[in-house]
Order: sequence, then structure tokens, then C-alpha cells
Amino acid sequence: MSAPDLTLLLIRDRAEPAMWIDTWARSYPLVQTVSCAENESISTWQNRIQAAWQQIPEQAMIVAHGAGVPAAMAWQFQNSLAGQQRIRGMILISPLQSACADDAQHTLQRARTNCKAALIIGQGENPLCPSAWAAEMAALWQARLLRAPQSGHLNRHFGGWQWGMQLMQEILLAD
Repeated sequence: MSAPDLTLLLIRDRAEPAMWIDTWARSYPLVQTVSCAENESISTWQNRIQAAWQQIPEQAMIVAHGAGVPAAMAWQFQNSLAGQQRIRGMILISPLQSACADDAQHTLQRARTNCKAALIIGQGENPLCPSAWAAEMAALWQARLLRAPQSGHLNRHFGGWQWGMQLMQEILLAD
């Protein structure tokens, strides 16, 4: 499969200011972007991401940040097997702990990545995504826990965040 056949599905936290994920949206050839908010329901997240997913004709790489991470995992929980097979990898950055509320179906407790995946946190402690909690979620969702060289919630420009771009390339080339 050639590179143009791969769409980058970016799931951003609506509450975040402009940051590296927006630079990725402008610089990658095929992109679908979805914004999700912490206070939205799981079904709202699932419907919004599914609408974007239906616009992706081939395979995709999913990159989510903040409230976008539990939204991506909630959508992945209800994604069909055929849909899951179209995902080449997932990068889940600084999931927002406060957005990971349990629901009646225990969606976020039962969701799994089912592909090459990494959950990324910054150096040091981030009160929005505590390290111990992030490690638990990475294990639960079957994602490899990695620390970015940057600190904090990883919600700044970072010059387009080349470290994250390299990680995405490594995941894609690992096939």
C-alpha cells in the first residue's frame, strides 16, 4: 500500500488551544479531524468519530489527544472487525483522566486497541494524566506506555512535534 492510501484520523480535545495536532492536520496529505469534549457522552463520541471514519476509504492511523483518547477508545469498542482491520496503528497522547468516566456498558474498561498502539505521556507528573493511572490504562487498552522527551500534558506546538511523527513512522514501518 502506498503512503497516499493512508489517512491520518486526528481526534483532538476540543478544550485545547492550537497545538502540534493542528500542525499535523495541515501538513499530512490525507486527514480527517474530529474534536471531542470531556463532557460529551460516549455515544456522542462514537457517532462523531464514526461519521469521520466513514469518509476514510482505505487504511488509517489514529492519533488522539486528551479527551480525544477516551473518545477514540469508546469508538474502537464499537468498531466492527472489518473496521479494526483497517487501522494500522494508534497513538494515544495524554489521555484526560477526568474524561474516562465509566458507563453502564463499561465501555472504556472493555475497549482494546487491537493494533500496534502506544499511550504517550510526558516527562514528570501531569495532574490531568497521572503516570500510575496512565500505566493502568495502557495495560488495559493493550497499548505500549511511552514517555515523550517533553514534559506536561503535551498540548503545545513543539515545532510540529517531530518526536511524535517519528513514532508514527516507526509504528507504520513495523509491519
